[in-house]
Amino acid sequence: ILVRSGNYAHLLLTGRSLAVAAGTGHLPVLAGASVDQVPAGGLVVLDGLNLNGGAQPGLLVTKPGLRVTTCTGPVWVEDCTVSGADGDGTAPLGLFADGSPGIEAVDAADLTLTRCTVRAGDGPHEQWILGSLLVSNGEGGTAIEAKGSSLAVYDSELHGGSGGNSSEGFGRDGGHSIWLDSGDLVAVGNELWSGDGGLGGNYIDPVFGFQCSGGGDAGDGIGLPGAGQSVHLAHIVFNPGTPGQPGGTPGSGFFCWPGAQGALLPALAPQVEWMPIDLFQLTSSDPVREQQTVTITVNGSPGVVTQLVVSGAPGWLDLSPSVGFALVELTGAWVLPLGVTSGTGQASMTMQIPDLVPPGESLGLFLQVLALDPVSGQISLGSATELTILDAAL
Repeated sequence: ILVRSGNYAHLLLTGRSLAVAAGTGHLPVLAGASVDQVPAGGLVVLDGLNLNGGAQPGLLVTKPGLRVTTCTGPVWVEDCTVSGADGDGTAPLGLFADGSPGIEAVDAADLTLTRCTVRAGDGPHEQWILGSLLVSNGEGGTAIEAKGSSLAVYDSELHGGSGGNSSEGFGRDGGHSIWLDSGDLVAVGNELWSGDGGLGGNYIDPVFGFQCSGGGDAGDGIGLPGAGQSVHLAHIVFNPGTPGQPGGTPGSGFFCWPGAQGALLPALAPQVEWMPIDLFQLTSSDPVREQQTVTITVNGSPGVVTQLVVSGAPGWLDLSPSVGFALVELTGAWVLPLGVTSGTGQASMTMQIPDLVPPGESLGLFLQVLALDPVSGQISLGSATELTILDAAL
């Protein structure tokens, strides 16, 4: 499905395969998307969409921009902007005050993101009117929250949400960039921002006088509760959020302390493996129709021999730490030479698309960079991208 610019309702895909892509030059905005029960052998592709969880109507516990659940088949997301809803602190007891994750994945066997920007929702600030609590403050959401899932994230920006301020109580914690509760994570070439902690408040106690509450903790880059994860990282930039300050002079009260600084990883994370691979980023001009030309560009280190692995399906093959991860299916794939990267680290190819597609249909190809540094001998699997080819009549 090609989507034109405009505002659209929530996209719900259950038990089916489908590619949904923005038309060339178009910027469609959807009220979030839910992908559920993609079967083995199936495939869902989301390309060039703005998925805004905050546009979903009504009160929900979470309103992620994208929810992926119980999927055996792969889900591929590229060039998308995904935003979770800000928390709603007006509900009783602050039930919906926490910011929503940008992406929520539960039991997703193969979820790949490339060249995406993912933002979690912020927690609201506490508000009092005439002695009554009008708005509860909430925690910042996590950019990607995953459980029991295999997740690959390449060349993306992930932003945790900010925690809400308090006028009298404690500031709330900022959100993480990634929270992985069991499962697998491969993250290469990403920039992570954790959420700021909320500001603490203060009040006058009739017995003890001035009292100060602490600020919220800044979020972490990658949260790893427990030890049931497998994590492979390369070329990660982490920008920690700012811890929330207390509602008075630090140390002037028992709880009057700033929040904690966030960290990229937990202090003890034996499940984390850093891969020594080089960074190569891949882009293509798509969607493209038969008889049109497509340009494929790789950016990385200069003087490196690059090739293009082309496959009809995504894949998941662990060749770490020395080579990286194959994100395309290698069985039946073919390899095209891209050439040696220039002094600026770039190589590209332009080709005309032949008549490959049945009338009225489309074809998806999955491409990944394979690079060889002739000096160090390092072989690296770089970024991947999906290329949508349309029948010339579409």
